[in-house]
Amino acid sequence: MDELRAAAEKDRLPLLVRWLAVADAAQVEALAREWFPVGRSSGDALWQVLAARWVELDAAGAIGYGRKLAEEVRRVEPYIITPLYFVYMSLGKVDRELALSFLASEPSAGIGKACDALTEVLGAEAMRDWALAQSGRPELDFLRHLDVEAYTLDFKKPAESAARLSPALMHFHGASLAGEWAKTDPGAALEWAKGVQNGLARSKILAAVATSLASSDPEKAREIIQSLPPGPPRANAGAAYAAALAKKDPQAAEVWAKANIQGAARLQSLAAIAGVQAESDPAAALRLLRENGIGDLGRQLNTQIQSPVQTMQGYAGDSAPLRELFKTLGAKDPAATMQLLADTGSLVFPPGWLRSGEDAQGADGYIGRTVLKEWAAKDPAAAARWAAAQSAGGVMSGLNRSVAEAWFSKNPGDLQVFAASLPAGAGKDEWVGATASLISARDPAGREAAK
Repeated sequence: MDELRAAAEKDRLPLLVRWLAVADAAQVEALAREWFPVGRSSGDALWQVLAARWVELDAAGAIGYGRKLAEEVRRVEPYIITPLYFVYMSLGKVDRELALSFLASEPSAGIGKACDALTEVLGAEAMRDWALAQSGRPELDFLRHLDVEAYTLDFKKPAESAARLSPALMHFHGASLAGEWAKTDPGAALEWAKGVQNGLARSKILAAVATSLASSDPEKAREIIQSLPPGPPRANAGAAYAAALAKKDPQAAEVWAKANIQGAARLQSLAAIAGVQAESDPAAALRLLRENGIGDLGRQLNTQIQSPVQTMQGYAGDSAPLRELFKTLGAKDPAATMQLLADTGSLVFPPGWLRSGEDAQGADGYIGRTVLKEWAAKDPAAAARWAAAQSAGGVMSGLNRSVAEAWFSKNPGDLQVFAASLPAGAGKDEWVGATASLISARDPAGREAAK
């Protein structure tokens, strides 16, 4: 266990696999509570491996803790896949009946993701049959009405496939179908979309058509977008249109986004424009982001928003374009990119998400951390100077550690000299402590020499 705790993040996965092979249920639970005190993004490979082993040893314990994390994650980060998803996915592979028995009593906070996980493992038909056998629980209606054939839709025959979509599944498949259809027959796709009865599904489907037309027929795309009510569909389509317009005229795209998209969704559209500029004119992209206070929107908004439905005004919460944007900018100008992220509050995590610097050391995957780690891999001295200039404590403890690890792997002597040269204070203590820890992990006898 000590070796596992001391290991650099990149080395933890193989060590974890070996440790789990001999660990008992109590040890696995203790590690889960230590590494995932309030739940990280469940895309984390460490959580997936840990959850898979935990359900083998103690399914009830894994489900119980997964439920706790599901409620917390939904409160602070409503758009990510909850850790409970992978608990159910693992249990469904190990014991189908046990997984379904837990699902029958799953609280509302986790029922959706739990059903998604088991549908992937057990299949749509099995989940529909199970839901039909349950009494009550209206949140299972989407399973009861599953059109199993819809899972084999042929997008090459959109008109035929559209006719097979039941109203209950329209919101699952309609947008994808319409988006593909609009590439070959936009008129037919648009007419079909306008005839969809469900309002939310219709908005999603019309937005998909607009997104497909953003480059080929921008006027029609703009007309559709402006007809949509505020919400994630309009935000996504607006961002696609703004990005398409930015390829021809970034300034006009910015003016349009500010005039036609409201709230946090506007920031999403402006970020899409910056994404177009990032490769050819990173300075302009950084300027646009800074002037509009845009950093890692997911982090920023979750630290500010009390009522997401009212305040976000349609922000779609898709972090993939932002990750690509900041990855590009970080490669071009890492110092300016990290400073923008720091100045916009993008390195401050939501209350309860990370409770201490120790937690932050394991919180991989966030945009700022990723940019800094890539910078440190190329130029650890420059990354360290930037990180050391920030306020000590909190999330910076984890960021400092990641930079120290990168530098230590290349030149431990230079890292020691740097840490010793810092002015006295909490910041220096963090760097000296991180250096000592790294030396100790490699050579326990060298701990005192690092102090």
